[in-house]
Amino acid sequence: DFRALFPSLAPDAPPPTALHPADLLHSSVLRMSSPASALWMHFDTMDNTLTQIVGSKRVVLYSPSAAPFLYVSGSSSRVPNVTPLPTMPEDMSSDMSSEFPLFQLAPGRLECTLNP
Repeated sequence: DFRALFPSLAPDAPPPTALHPADLLHSSVLRMSSPASALWMHFDTMDNTLTQIVGSKRVVLYSPSAAPFLYVSGSSSRVPNVTPLPTMPEDMSSDMSSEFPLFQLAPGRLECTLNP
């Protein structure tokens, strides 16, 4: 629980109890990253809250129904992390479209930018 590890930060980062009631909180993890860092496409088995404290971050989310199109192996996708993530067949490299032909058909894509 990061609030116990970093008590000075706790007042500035309360868990959103409307989404995660305190009595059902599984864990709270504080992850910090450097500017321009990128995560590989993956899925989390537990509910998460992503908060941007400084700067901005582009986030691409897919509906759970998209899993068959995302080439999931374990908790990660085999689709390479590319920027910008292609949304149309013509945006995909020929190598990528031949290796991951279903990716361009993945339903439920949501792209947003997080700000403080």
